[in-house]
Amino acid sequence: GAVAVNGFLYVMGGHTDPAATLLTNNVSYVAIDPNTGLVSGSWTTSLAPLPAGRALFGITVFANRIYITGGTLVPLGTADASCLYATVDPVSGANSGWTVTTAMTFARKAHGCVTVGHRLYVIGGLDDPASTKPMASVWSLNPAAPADGWRREADLPGSTP
Repeated sequence: GAVAVNGFLYVMGGHTDPAATLLTNNVSYVAIDPNTGLVSGSWTTSLAPLPAGRALFGITVFANRIYITGGTLVPLGTADASCLYATVDPVSGANSGWTVTTAMTFARKAHGCVTVGHRLYVIGGLDDPASTKPMASVWSLNPAAPADGWRREADLPGSTP
């Protein structure tokens, strides 16, 4: 996954081989020049990698935190329901360790993830290794009040709810 926050570009997780049989937990980041939008300097490997190798996850930013949703922890495996975040230092770009927050009420991988206003949205995706038809469901979470849990939103048109 990849995301930009506070003038830094982050790349993390994913498969490390063409056959998609190995996963990585690496997190790397680099500064982005605010005037040109180009990479400025060299990549740094984070001292706080993902807790486990992960691929096909959703990624977004909310309130200076990188959020990771779902994905798979086993190559070509079942979907995961976890949601975790790391706070990013706005000056150095370093991320804190990863914190588990309110798990999704559903497992999902290969889904969209975006922040709009004060809500994090998980959109579509697949729910198990044999799935070939994308899910149509949309769920949201208020990261500032995670105890409120995930809320079902209106489904996308078509596909499986």
